[in-house]
Amino acid sequence: MPFLNKKEMYCGFSLWEYSSIAKILSDNKVKYTYKTVNCGTGKNHIIGTIGNDERFRYMYYIYVHKKDFDYAVSLINKK
Repeated sequence: MPFLNKKEMYCGFSLWEYSSIAKILSDNKVKYTYKTVNCGTGKNHIIGTIGNDERFRYMYYIYVHKKDFDYAVSLINKK
């Protein structure tokens, strides 16, 4: 799925919500791509993460094709 044809379906820190959306899309045969970003990486990784909440360590993204976006939103809103 080329980058220009994608639309962001989900962006957040919740692994549960990410998994729930991915399962709904998968069950309904909607193709999607995903990306996980470790927000605790960098030059000061060890010192910079002391005291940070682990729930906010990873950012999850789900993308669907533009033509499938409205359908995917309707599936997610049914849950």
